[in-house]
Amino acid sequence: MLCTEFKIDVTWEDAGHVTTPELAATWARLVIRAGDDVVTRVHDKRAQTVRDEIYLSLFPIADWVTRNWFFLQSERANPRRPREGFRTRHGLRSGRDGGAVPDLSFVPEGDVVALHWEPCHGQYENVEFLGEGGVEVAMEQLTAELSRVVQLVLDRLDTLGVGRTTSLAEEWEAIHGLDRDELEFCGACAQLGQDPFAVPDTVAQEIVNVSDLVPGDMLPDFYDSASTSQLASDVRLLRDELRTMERRRGQAPSLLKLCGKLPLTPAGKHPWQEGYDLARWLRSHLGLNGHLLSSWDTFWEALGVGRADRRACTAFGGDGNYLFDSLVGLNQANSPVFVVRKPREEAQRFALCRVLFEYLTTGAPAMANPSHSTRQKRNRAFAAEFLAPADQIRPRLANDVVDDETLCELAAEFGISDYVIRHQIENHQLAALPPSGW
Repeated sequence: MLCTEFKIDVTWEDAGHVTTPELAATWARLVIRAGDDVVTRVHDKRAQTVRDEIYLSLFPIADWVTRNWFFLQSERANPRRPREGFRTRHGLRSGRDGGAVPDLSFVPEGDVVALHWEPCHGQYENVEFLGEGGVEVAMEQLTAELSRVVQLVLDRLDTLGVGRTTSLAEEWEAIHGLDRDELEFCGACAQLGQDPFAVPDTVAQEIVNVSDLVPGDMLPDFYDSASTSQLASDVRLLRDELRTMERRRGQAPSLLKLCGKLPLTPAGKHPWQEGYDLARWLRSHLGLNGHLLSSWDTFWEALGVGRADRRACTAFGGDGNYLFDSLVGLNQANSPVFVVRKPREEAQRFALCRVLFEYLTTGAPAMANPSHSTRQKRNRAFAAEFLAPADQIRPRLANDVVDDETLCELAAEFGISDYVIRHQIENHQLAALPPSGW
């Protein structure tokens, strides 16, 4: 996966007028770099200059990193299920304690963390942050760099005899003294937006129970969408769906043959690039290049699934729910069964195609949800490219700028939502788009 190098440069400085011991001891010159971008570039209003470094105490930053350690690694964004306090737990400015800090957020997506920063300045700050951008950083590299900064602060406090007056070292040591089971529990709590060290006992017990009730491969996706307040009912919903799938009869021999046939993608690609590549491979393997899959008949025929088998392996219903958009499970014949919770046909095919991808690549039960995890990005890209290939959209564009009417026409022709068409055009840079109203 393509990732950007992330670096935090720290140089200790004289604190001047700062008198609070831990703040004075950790006064520093700080530069944050993400690849070639300098996140900390500022316009100094007093000096009327632009510089890359900022001056502040690192103690509040280290304290913020420590308090949010598990959130920064495990709590992913889900636009359908925003969690209270998410921005505070992932935005660096929440840990500034009056210092001038860039508006930089860290949002985990699995093996990578999405970094995003925007121009900002506070009412009483003497600097204005100029940078704007977004990159992906490997989780391993980010945690190593943040850990290094926390340890620098702890060592500095210890050297100057201030460490014993703070609880930072004790909290950091507690985190690194956790065993494997405790770490998994902390990660699950964080995914649910709960502080692992302050989670209510009843919720803690429910989280422990979940790990025994939900298939292991589905746990991360389940936690991304589940609600702490109704965790037990969410588990029942998922288990009931999987049990119903097990009881459904019928087989889809063509899908069984395809399972595990998709090739491994080369290392160093973004998840959506992997999804695009695998969709193109499957279309080529099935001889679909140039063919539209704009109806259920053409979709299932392309996959070699007969009418009787289609009815046996699919179920639709409801207006959707927050837990999943679609789900794939296995019946007693080990054949895939799909459940889709979308009311509109064009959305149904897209949602089913996402979990079809999961089945073809893993052969195990899986869910598609609105999370921004790398797994969900990958299956969304696969579904978009399988149903509306960029090389079939391109020749249908008469101009370099696409209007709303054209988007609607393309959506109708491909039998998919204009939202997906819009993103295909944007992500493949096929043409300029009108401003989005959603």
